[in-house]
Amino acid sequence: MQPKISIIVPVYNVEKYLTRCMQSLQNQTLKEIEIILVDDQSPDNCPQMCDVYAQTDKRVKVIHKKNEGLGFARNSGLNTAVGEYVMFVDSDDTIELNACECLYQAACEYEADMVVGNFNTEIQPDIWHKTDQPEGLIVLHDNEVRQYMIDMIATAPYEKKERLYPVSICISCIKRSLIEKYKLRFCSEREVASEDTIFKTQLLKHVRTLVRIPNSFYYYYLNTTSLTHTFNIDKFYKLKTMHTLLKKELKGDKEAELRVDRFIISDARMHFLRLVSSDSKKKIQLIKEMMNDQIWEQVRAFKPSYFPIYQRVFYLLIIWKKQYLLFSYATLIEKLKTIKHK
Repeated sequence: MQPKISIIVPVYNVEKYLTRCMQSLQNQTLKEIEIILVDDQSPDNCPQMCDVYAQTDKRVKVIHKKNEGLGFARNSGLNTAVGEYVMFVDSDDTIELNACECLYQAACEYEADMVVGNFNTEIQPDIWHKTDQPEGLIVLHDNEVRQYMIDMIATAPYEKKERLYPVSICISCIKRSLIEKYKLRFCSEREVASEDTIFKTQLLKHVRTLVRIPNSFYYYYLNTTSLTHTFNIDKFYKLKTMHTLLKKELKGDKEAELRVDRFIISDARMHFLRLVSSDSKKKIQLIKEMMNDQIWEQVRAFKPSYFPIYQRVFYLLIIWKKQYLLFSYATLIEKLKTIKHK
């Protein structure tokens, strides 16, 4: 019998979290599922753990592959999946036990190509934040889906909030036949800043009916082992690659292209902020390198006046190439954020 949902779970170096994740998947109220564990050459005991799950639960499939990163691990899962719908769950996170059932019921009731829920994000140990959610179930069609897509990329000019919807593909339930019809696969996060953004944009271009349900099914845990005070300039250049790919994907849609520019400017600002709070010994040098990059000429369509005041000042300091003022301004912002969270 064809599973109703295939759940694809990339696995890498999550020995201490995998059991927690699998308990939330194996105990789903919807039983007609398959769980595809993609071992991305994990260096810990995860490969053996995955095999044990497959031996004790016939719904579990295991793929052992060479290490290529999250995006390609998900692609391996897609190549194996046979479910009517597909979901993606990260192996250090969990979902509510009724998540699959609720998502699948909504998909069937509205003949949806895609159903999305909401997130609970752990901002500090045991302190959770819910994403903004609709008051009730919302069904979107055609141009409404396009509007959802561009609001996911970034908000319109003059809006203070930078995007309305999460770019993460997790807690999305997607008709697998749509993915296969258009041969959609993930980019490597080793090449682009956000493989989810590219995949989800490509997907939403083909979605005719999208259902938003208000439930916060997904628990995105704070993984303290992944926190770092280092700064890697490569992430900035991956952002440039993503800008090129998104512009190509949305070419001809001027409103969408403008949103892409805002998205890239906003993410670049985050790179500047991460740099000043890092332990790098070359902060001014790296600020200058990013500031002098040609990307700022490519996003000129998004004018400084489109931004709220805090974002506008940041953007102006970049395009005016005031590296020392930008360093001071970014340092102040980071200090204020620290005070706010105390």
